[in-house]
Amino acid sequence: MAKLKGSLYLLMGLICALVFNQCSGFNAAQFGSVSLGSNIFSSIQCKVGESTSFPRRAWRLTGPQYVNTIKSIFPSVQTVNNPFKGEAAAGAFSNNSNGLNLGKLLTENLIAENEKLAPAAAASLQQTYSCLNGTVDNACATTVIKGLTPHLFRRVLTATEINSYAQFLVTSVATYGKPNGISTFVQGILLSPNFLFRYEIGDRTTGVLDPYERAALISYSAADNVPDEELLAAAQSGALQTREQVKNQFIRLAKKSGRYELFIDFFRQYLHYDAATSRTKDAAMFPQFNANVAQALVNETDALIVELLKSGTGSIKEFLSTDMIMTQQLTAGFYNQNPGSFQNGVISKTRDANRAGLLTQPSFLASVGSQARTSPVKLGALIRGSLLCTHVPEAPPGIPQLEDVSSTEYPTQRARLAVHTRPACASCHKYMDSIGLGFENFDAVGAIRTTENGYPVNDSGAISYTNSEIDGSFNGGAALGRKLASSDLVKTCFMQRSYLYVTGQVNEAGSDCFIQNVRRASQSSVNTDVVQVFAEIFAEFLVSPRFGPLEN
Repeated sequence: MAKLKGSLYLLMGLICALVFNQCSGFNAAQFGSVSLGSNIFSSIQCKVGESTSFPRRAWRLTGPQYVNTIKSIFPSVQTVNNPFKGEAAAGAFSNNSNGLNLGKLLTENLIAENEKLAPAAAASLQQTYSCLNGTVDNACATTVIKGLTPHLFRRVLTATEINSYAQFLVTSVATYGKPNGISTFVQGILLSPNFLFRYEIGDRTTGVLDPYERAALISYSAADNVPDEELLAAAQSGALQTREQVKNQFIRLAKKSGRYELFIDFFRQYLHYDAATSRTKDAAMFPQFNANVAQALVNETDALIVELLKSGTGSIKEFLSTDMIMTQQLTAGFYNQNPGSFQNGVISKTRDANRAGLLTQPSFLASVGSQARTSPVKLGALIRGSLLCTHVPEAPPGIPQLEDVSSTEYPTQRARLAVHTRPACASCHKYMDSIGLGFENFDAVGAIRTTENGYPVNDSGAISYTNSEIDGSFNGGAALGRKLASSDLVKTCFMQRSYLYVTGQVNEAGSDCFIQNVRRASQSSVNTDVVQVFAEIFAEFLVSPRFGPLEN
C-alpha cells in the first residue's frame, strides 16, 4: 500500500514536470558551427556589451547532478544509480537544456530508482533529524521541511508550501508508520518538479534572478551539485551581486575538491577521449591494448588535465602544445619508455618530444582509430568540428567501402585514401583527410610508429580553407597541435564550446556577440587560464539581459 501511494505521488510529480517541460519550446539546434571554409565571426559586428535577452527555462537535472544532489542531501545513502544513463546528448554536450526531457523509458527508470533508494534516504533523514525517531507531529515535520528543502529544491519555500509538505510527511507517517511513511514521503519529494528541475525564472517584472536561483545556477554549472553552505550564505546575505562575487564563487566550487572534475568532464565531452574504453582493437596487431590499458590511458589524460590546471598555465594553448605526459608502468610502452622506471600503479609526470597536448594523447587517438587501422578521415573531421567549429557534412548514402590496407595496391592508409582526390570525393574530403593523415606517425592505439605494413610512414599533413594564419603544411600530430595552439581561431572556437558547456545553452540570437564580449573580458589571449575563461563566460552569462544586470 505504501509503495502504491508513493507511486501515485511520483506520477503526480512526473506529470507536473512533463507538462512544465513541454512549455519550454527551445530549438535543439547545435550551437557553434559555421560553413566549411568560413572564418568564425568574420562577418559579426558587435558593440561592446551588446547582447540579446535569452528565453527563460526550466531544465531537468542531468544524471550526474541527480546522483550528486541525492548523495549530498542524504549523506548515508551509499548507492545512487543514474536513472538517465544512456540518454543521448542533444547537441555538443550532455547538459544541453533542450535535450533534458522525461520520456517513457526515463520515467520508468526514475520511478524504479526512487523506490530502491527511498528506504536508505528515509534512514538518512532519521539520522539527521532526531525528532523523526519520536512522534512525527507538525512541529517535527516543519523542522524537517525547513532544513531539507533549501538544499533539495534550491530555494526557500513559502509558508504555504512548508505547511503543505509538512502535512504530507505527517500524514504519510500516520497512515503507514515508520519507516514506510518517511520512505513514501521521500519518494514523493524526489519526483517533485521542484527537485527534478532547475528554474531560471526570476522576477516576473524585472526578469532578475532571485539569489537562490543564481546560487543554484553557479553551483550546478561549476560542480554539478547543490549549493554548499558558503554559497547559500552568500545568497542569503546578498553577496552574489557583483561580477567578481559570481566569478569567485564559481572558481571556488570548480576547484573545491582539488580534482577539477568540471574540466575533466568538459574535455571528455569536447574530445571524447574516454571513448577509448569502449573501443575494441585487433588483438594480433595490438596485443598491448586491452580494457585495463584503455582505462589507464584515459586516467592519464585526466591526470594531465589536472596537472596543467594546477601547475601549468592552464591555457588552451598549453593543452594543445605541451610535451608533458602522465604515464605509468602499464602504459610506458606507448611512449617508448622503460616500464621498469615507473612504480606499479602510480601515474608519473614526464616528457615526450613526440607528443604535443591532448590531440596526441594515446587515449584520444585510440578513441578515434578503428579496430585495425587509423582513421584519418574521422580524425580530421573531429578536429575540424571541435577545434575550428566548422561543419563537415555526413557522407551520402551508398558510398562503397575502400579497399583494406592489407592489399598490395593499397599498403598504407595514405595510398588507400588517395581515391578521395577524385572530384566527387574531394569536395568534402579536402577539408579532412590532409589533417588526419598528418597523424600517421601514430598507430590505431596511439603508439608511435615509423612503418606501416613494412613501408615508411609518411606523416605529412596540411590544414587549409580556414582563411586564417594556421593554413599550411605540417609533419606529425605534435606539429599540428603546436600550430593549432597559436591560433586565435581555435581560441574563439574553444570559447564557443566552453559557452555551450558552462551554460547548457544552445544557439540563440545574440550568442555570437556574447562570445565576442567574453573574448574582450578575458583579453582575447590564447594564454588565458581555462578556469578563468570558464569563470568569465559564466559571469558574462549571468550579467546578460537573460538574468538581469550584476553590479561591476
